[in-house]
Amino acid sequence: MVKRITGFVAAAGIASLLAACGGSKGPSDHLLTLRSGATWVYNLTGTVTLAAAQGGGTQDLQANSRLTMQIAAGTSRDLNNQEVGILDRKLDMFLLDGREIKGNFRLYFSQSALGIFVHGVNNYVGDTFNATNDVFVPATTNPAFKFLYLPDPLTDNLALSYTNPLGLTATGDISYNLQIGNKRQSVKTPAGEFFAKGVSITESFNRSLAITNAGFVPETGLVSGVVNATLPDGTKIAAVITLRSLN
Repeated sequence: MVKRITGFVAAAGIASLLAACGGSKGPSDHLLTLRSGATWVYNLTGTVTLAAAQGGGTQDLQANSRLTMQIAAGTSRDLNNQEVGILDRKLDMFLLDGREIKGNFRLYFSQSALGIFVHGVNNYVGDTFNATNDVFVPATTNPAFKFLYLPDPLTDNLALSYTNPLGLTATGDISYNLQIGNKRQSVKTPAGEFFAKGVSITESFNRSLAITNAGFVPETGLVSGVVNATLPDGTKIAAVITLRSLN
């Protein structure tokens, strides 16, 4: 297994996705301590290309389609028997033909002063969780059983990448990549106006999820972006997300 980290100085922090308020001298780059029940809901606008088993073809998403990110109330255990938190990234997509397609890109995580680490994933279609789909980071990584997902502080011009951090045996691109921009810009969403950093996150594991051209506010979380994802059944999503609500 090969791992590469470039361009970040000391410290590290999360997913998708969240961060802490700074001092009085301006916006902080430090990340929020994740809490059970925290929820981010996004409008989802774009297209779905259905898997062959779903009949194939491409359809626009209806306006009530959503992406919801939520810290689950429960916990799990990684390969080292460490208790880890659960971040669900749930797609709920309504098609023009009346069908509803659901999928979840679950992350198992922990948080320390360095930031948020991913310990495993579980990607599935529909509402039914199946623990046999869990894939956890092996002991052969360094550090063992986890990899850094977002650094804390989330500094400008940061780049972070890993090759096959989950130790998968599949062929093709199996990697994680993070890129951070060098300034904040105004982003207007249904939840309000935010001054966000440019972020690109690409997860190429057993199935892929990329959030690019994204706006990320360390004090608030992800507020906008372009999502390209492939569900475990092969269904592909290409959509824009904008923050609708958070709590």
